[in-house]
Amino acid sequence: MTAERLRRLATGMRTPRALVVAFAGAALALGLWVGGADDAGNQPAADVVVAAADDAPNQAAPAPAPTPQPTPAATPAPTPRPTPTPWRISLPTPTPTPTPRTAVPPPQVYVGIVAKLGLDQIVAEAAAPAPPAVPAGTNPLTGVPATGSIGRAAMLVKLDNVVAARPQEGVGSAEIVYEEMVEGGLTRLAAVFLERDTGLGPVRSGRTTDIGLAANLNTPLFAYSGANTPTEALLADAAIVNRGPAHVSYRRSGSRRAPHDLMTDASSIRSGTGGAAPPTMFVFSTDPPTGGAPTQSFTVGFPATSVGWSWDGTGWLRTQDGSPHLDALSGTQVRAATVIVQHTRYVDSGLGTPEGVTVGTGRARIYTNGVSVAATWTRPSLRSVTTYTNASGAHIPVNPGSTWIELIPD
Repeated sequence: MTAERLRRLATGMRTPRALVVAFAGAALALGLWVGGADDAGNQPAADVVVAAADDAPNQAAPAPAPTPQPTPAATPAPTPRPTPTPWRISLPTPTPTPTPRTAVPPPQVYVGIVAKLGLDQIVAEAAAPAPPAVPAGTNPLTGVPATGSIGRAAMLVKLDNVVAARPQEGVGSAEIVYEEMVEGGLTRLAAVFLERDTGLGPVRSGRTTDIGLAANLNTPLFAYSGANTPTEALLADAAIVNRGPAHVSYRRSGSRRAPHDLMTDASSIRSGTGGAAPPTMFVFSTDPPTGGAPTQSFTVGFPATSVGWSWDGTGWLRTQDGSPHLDALSGTQVRAATVIVQHTRYVDSGLGTPEGVTVGTGRARIYTNGVSVAATWTRPSLRSVTTYTNASGAHIPVNPGSTWIELIPD
């Protein structure tokens, strides 16, 4: 570097503005180096802004004229430089963890059949007249001379029927038992009591199928553990006297596991008044029906429940899922004088449960007095008693005593 250049540089450096610009440029370069990513590529934890400071508009330092002539060159006009863009480090925005949403079940709307029918609405032509009344003093549900009270309302009691619920209390004392299909192909029992008082349970919830079963019993007392809201609303309009937990007392059994532990008894269910004595339900005879085929045993297959019946000379003994079906109070095996296998149409109720339609007509088979015979069941309306007729349209009589009706899906 010549002496002349040194002199010019010193002369330029004495200008305060040039000194400031030079130092600002150095600071800018230093700031950019400090604010960059570290060796590991880690980013600073917050935005970093670096900008040159000046007490006058940003200007570039004048560059000396590179001329070897001794004549001083004119100082060029300062060239404005762009305002430095602040350097920002943008941290990644964390993705928020979605808040789990509780699944809202679709609204339950009844779409079944039974609860939409009027009690006297005719849906099928009668195949035969209603069974004639039994003689005075005879139980209209069994055809057996009564030893207790029969001039009162029947009780329709919903009994649990899964493995954990067996043996049930009182099931062997029922005069009529309907076995109905519920969710998953399992079954529950709708047991009818008139003359016989007993302990009862485990009691389970009501279904829309029960509305049809109760309708021809002259407004029975209906004992059940409760139901979902839409079903409760339908039961409120049904031809029953409500004997659910909101109306009578129930208790929990310490020897059973919930929900198979809700127990009651006939005295509790019969507290209060209401209902009327039921009509005669069958035509009774101690003689085997005409054309019956001798039968020693048979099975009834629900989708998730296997039932067997065997003739012991006086009645049919029941097994379920390969084991004898016992009554917890008597300790004896459940037996029936007659078993009716009634092929039944099941529809979706819209309430999460299947509904057995027990009005109309369909196939059946009657097992009584050690024989079996094909039959047609007919029930013109909800209030009508179901009739069981042969090919000639005549009633098929059943053996006096208790009757089980298997409402098997058609």
